[in-house]
Amino acid sequence: MAAIGIATVAGCETTEVEFLETKQIDERLTEPDVRSVVAVLEAVSEKERSRLPSPFLPPPIWSESRTLPVSELMSAERDAFERVWQPEQIADRIPKGEPWDSAFKSRRLTREQFCALMLSVTAALGRAATDDKISLRELAKRGERELASLTNDERPFSSLTSNERHEILNQAAWLAIRDRARHLDLVPEENVELVIANQEVLRKVLGDELFANPLTGLYPRPEDFGVPFEEGELSDATLTWSPGDAIVGPDASRGEGGEPTSRTPRTIGRW
Repeated sequence: MAAIGIATVAGCETTEVEFLETKQIDERLTEPDVRSVVAVLEAVSEKERSRLPSPFLPPPIWSESRTLPVSELMSAERDAFERVWQPEQIADRIPKGEPWDSAFKSRRLTREQFCALMLSVTAALGRAATDDKISLRELAKRGERELASLTNDERPFSSLTSNERHEILNQAAWLAIRDRARHLDLVPEENVELVIANQEVLRKVLGDELFANPLTGLYPRPEDFGVPFEEGELSDATLTWSPGDAIVGPDASRGEGGEPTSRTPRTIGRW
């Protein structure tokens, strides 16, 4: 985790400089890494553990009063989604002092090193719970395509109609999907196997939500199952009816020969 280097200073004197490395989520986790995470979390209360933010942010939700262009709102959201995967950002959320300081010291970890390990473990647990039939790489690419129109949308969000705002937020949900797919795709298979092997001990110190599929509720999208239902602008003037369209009588649902006609249920979804 840490490496020692030699630096030359004034004259011929030398001094040791410690270079502190942090684990990346695409690097292999080890058993000692997992033990360190568990040991630190066991040393603090459940309330303290709850201070650690999840890197799996929810989809954007913007107030209808937001006056910034959609493109600027999206840019800010992208930055937020990136920051939550940075160990130093998470480290700032952990209170200074006890009991955290003693917990880190006992495992010879800096705050950033611990947070990096937590991110790797969290990502590995998420990858373990994800449907392995889904190509995460392709899903991340699709997310970029789905978000392209929002990146260039210069309309102020507050100027949009309620239907337009709904459509924009429905499309912006792809930011959460793309972010999760992109990071989960980086996780080595060895890390997945490691967290599965240590699942029992990890459950004692981590919330149940970290063992759930990070894509649940986000993907597949409702429109992937059929044409989503959308409320239109309706009024009596737009409604039409013809007597020829009427279905009347007890046998109206039967076809020729009195046989029941087949009716295929249709999936209706709304995000």
